[in-house]
Amino acid sequence: MPTITKRFLDSIRPNGSLQIIRDDQLTGFGVQVTAKGRVSFCVTYQVGSKSKRRVIGAFGPMTVDQARKAALAHLAVASKGEDPLPDTDRQFTTVADLFAAWMNGHVRIYLKPNSASAYQHSFDTHCRKLFGHLPPSKLDYAILQRAHTALSSTPTAANHMIRTMRAMLSWAEAQRLIAWPAGNPARGHRLYKENPSDRILTVPEMREFIAGLPQAPMDVATQRMLMLQLLLAQRSSEVASMRRANINLDAATWTITDNKSQRPHIVPLPPWSREIIAAAMGDAEGAFIFPSPVGDPTATDTPPIAGHALATALRRAQRPLDEPTNPVPSTAADRWVFDFRNRENQPNPISPHDLRRNCSSYLELLGYGDFIRGAILNHSQRRNVTAKHYSAAELTKLKRTALLHWEASLRQIVAGNDPFASVLEDDREEERRVLGI
Repeated sequence: MPTITKRFLDSIRPNGSLQIIRDDQLTGFGVQVTAKGRVSFCVTYQVGSKSKRRVIGAFGPMTVDQARKAALAHLAVASKGEDPLPDTDRQFTTVADLFAAWMNGHVRIYLKPNSASAYQHSFDTHCRKLFGHLPPSKLDYAILQRAHTALSSTPTAANHMIRTMRAMLSWAEAQRLIAWPAGNPARGHRLYKENPSDRILTVPEMREFIAGLPQAPMDVATQRMLMLQLLLAQRSSEVASMRRANINLDAATWTITDNKSQRPHIVPLPPWSREIIAAAMGDAEGAFIFPSPVGDPTATDTPPIAGHALATALRRAQRPLDEPTNPVPSTAADRWVFDFRNRENQPNPISPHDLRRNCSSYLELLGYGDFIRGAILNHSQRRNVTAKHYSAAELTKLKRTALLHWEASLRQIVAGNDPFASVLEDDREEERRVLGI
């Protein structure tokens, strides 16, 4: 048996009948070549007393490395007595079945965990109830367009729903699992214009946020996570999935190993954030510092809180945008505590990502440039020549200084001061000092 490589597959010629070629390195992995020369990757596995062979992708759209990785994942499932690729007629009875097959056979194998989580959340929130029960062949443009229009008040969520469906149905087409006579029904939709937020909290709003957070209608863990976002400017998903093993309170550091940049990111922990994390670690039992309330809080394998839970909790704690259609809850426990307003005195709520942006913006006012702020936010700086001249230790020290300066400013704000106020007398004193008058 040969080792399946791209060079080997390019050399294969059809012989007028179906050929099955097995790999000599991974037992169960192979390719099948049709009489007309179409090459597809396949996996052979045992379920009970039956041996099954299933196609996992076509050569071309799928590379040899991708197919080998997918086959290994399917064989691992089969080793547990489960069928990783059940019969097509049973697998795709509904759109929900097709989504599960796409997630297990593609997304969780090739994409990042955050992407998989985003796809899962979008489908569960906006698709499953509307058309998850339908046979995939019954999906059409009109059904998806109605769902897209119903979400017009939240354009980002509406567009992400369409992108999720488009990616899933494109995968099904590429694998030649399902075909729609009129083409992929998720294509051709005109997406809504998304307005990226540039919301930054004013000094009084920051003071109100910190003072009102303990009374907000959310659990203590969520309050702590939101405060850590304000202090450290890290992503919601990263804060929510904070691991006990990645915290070093003695060295005052938090190492994020699973993040968007796919490289370790060291976050210095000033005193305020250390106090919050130490208190959370005292309440948690498992590997995650903020375990999901759905699971057993005393279990060691309880998963973390979902990152999007922070946005939901913070939205419920603020004044609704449209009170006639979204009335304020009548019970005291669920009543909003924040009433942020814009210059037109209209409700102007904040999101967890605004807390991250807020830290970066005020660090700029404190005199820290793009390089240091980008390092704190863990933005990619691979093309930045300056990054090559800083060691990891030097960069951590620079980040620590900036976050300490930011914490000092927040402590002044809590005390009733405004460290960012520009006073005319101070400006005149600076003139005299610089000019020597």
